Amino acid sequence: MLIVESDRAAVEQSLGAGVLFCPGCGGELRPWGSARKRALREEGVETALVPRRSRCRSCEKTHVLLPDSCLLRRRDALVTIGKALLAKAAGDGRRVTGARLSIPPDTVRGWFRRFAAAAEELRARCWAWAHALDASLGRSHRSDRPSPTRSERSVSRWPRPPGASVRARGGDGRR
Repeated sequence: MLIVESDRAAVEQSLGAGVLFCPGCGGELRPWGSARKRALREEGVETALVPRRSRCRSCEKTHVLLPDSCLLRRRDALVTIGKALLAKAAGDGRRVTGARLSIPPDTVRGWFRRFAAAAEELRARCWAWAHALDASLGRSHRSDRPSPTRSERSVSRWPRPPGASVRARGGDGRR
């Protein structure tokens, strides 16, 4: 799969112009029908999504062109998952967040867990990009800080700019 922009007409134009390239071999991608129909849920409302398919002229592999409003193997739109993660950073739990977004709480819990597992890598990448764009930000890693406590880790794993405050929770990180 390849993530492309959400505007289908622009994707068609890019495919026709030969400016999309195969992630495997770098060959030119050409139009090749459509992928299977998928359900996309945004804040509890489902819509049908039929992504474009392309084929590489060099290696002849096909690729699904997934719009950038989606994530790979996720039924929910990126904006919905983003809102859930922001709610988590603000201190809301899975039940409150799920009810607000019309998403099952177990689904929200899964997002929180997957994000927490990848948070340090994401934080490091974001700081590296920010530091590359503006060296005046200072150090791009936290090796000078002690390891966070369990409750500090549970509050939020979203990368924060220096000096940003975090909402405090009780001893074990639960509400």
